[in-house]
Amino acid sequence: MISKIHHHQVGIHATRLSEDLQREIWGFAQAVVDEVNQGCAGNRMNYWKSRLTLSVEHAKSRGMDAEEIAHQCELTLCTSRGTKPLPGDTLSRIEAYLKTQGVPAKLISADLARGSGRFFSR
Repeated sequence: MISKIHHHQVGIHATRLSEDLQREIWGFAQAVVDEVNQGCAGNRMNYWKSRLTLSVEHAKSRGMDAEEIAHQCELTLCTSRGTKPLPGDTLSRIEAYLKTQGVPAKLISADLARGSGRFFSR
């Protein structure tokens, strides 16, 4: 029996990986903000840490390098989403966790970047 051959566009997998990373980093960021405000249970923080770790490892295993993963995190956290910008201490905690995962993200808040006309730094 001959199995059916599936052809996928090259960019589909990269786009899916990017979307997964952005969703996980945003969920993790919200858990960090809630934890800072004492509104987050420890198990919720652990849940989002594990989701983010799995997403980063999956992206790496699919060939996405650490710089691209960092870029996706920066795009997610340092652009306006119609909400208040994340506090600097929250961004630094997220950045520190990403570095433990081998992701060299440089996160700055949109308020700090508005003066320079940039939303994220590399």
